[in-house]
Amino acid sequence: MSIKSYAQILEDISPVIQDLGISTFSTEFIIQDKELGSPVEARIEVRDVIASQTIAVQKATGGSLSLDLPVKKLYNIRISEPKFEDTTITIDAKRLDTFQLVYRIPLTPKKVEYEINIQDIASGEGLNFGVVLTNRNRNEIIELSPEDAQDGRYLVKLREGDEYEIEVKNPNSYLFYARKFVALATKDLQQAEAKSKFEIKMTGLKLGAKIPLRNITFDYNSWELNEDAKREIDRIYKLLKENPTVIVEIAGHTDDRGSAAYNLTLSQKRANAVKEYLLQKGMPPNRFVTKGYGESQPIADNKTEEGRAKNRRFELIVLSM
Repeated sequence: MSIKSYAQILEDISPVIQDLGISTFSTEFIIQDKELGSPVEARIEVRDVIASQTIAVQKATGGSLSLDLPVKKLYNIRISEPKFEDTTITIDAKRLDTFQLVYRIPLTPKKVEYEINIQDIASGEGLNFGVVLTNRNRNEIIELSPEDAQDGRYLVKLREGDEYEIEVKNPNSYLFYARKFVALATKDLQQAEAKSKFEIKMTGLKLGAKIPLRNITFDYNSWELNEDAKREIDRIYKLLKENPTVIVEIAGHTDDRGSAAYNLTLSQKRANAVKEYLLQKGMPPNRFVTKGYGESQPIADNKTEEGRAKNRRFELIVLSM
């Protein structure tokens, strides 16, 4: 007795759809984020299993794709998108009882486990402050409460490759902390269990304290405030509002490209833009000073791009309390 191949077994099956004389069937793939329910523009690859060949590769524009495929075949459908886990489904077109199929396919996002450590910059003491992580690529906000921390340490899983803004919910006795970063996996293959780490050093609110204003950045040769810069200045406004005796300086710096006179003028224009925004919000002008220093106070070597990037900065300094 001979053993039939899988293809021969399929040929022996007489599906309802074949009796109707239909040669193709319509398939709609609806691809969604498993957690957020939002559409995912994934890559869909259709492979004929029996013929062992790929017959279609298309993108699910807007999270949806419709295809007409021949009946009497067996298909493997691979759905992939770089920030999500791959998913594969099988369609047996010898067993169809309809010529219109709809598949709703949830994709699981890839995650990176992060260890977030919050410490006092002077003492190294762990600080159990709340944290808010805002995903800048999609509608996702993660709030970590102080009760979740152990000696200033949090563990959280973030979507790999997405850009986040992290903000510490600090008490009035500390200056604020906020910055952007991209969640990337640890590349050390020797440490399969290694976590990506994010170290946060908090500066106490005291005379002479200084912090970088990482989110105040400008386009080339521009002094127009972008939305990130406005949110950072909003934090300065909140700091001054909650501490009515504090006076601060907001200082702008450049790298050394261009003439010294040009850089001094540019940094002052940018500082003035910060000043005008604070005044428009109603902050009295005697509560803060804005000043552009040009290229006169570098903190890194201007011979490298990395050094120049560090020198293009804004800082907040506590002048009086």
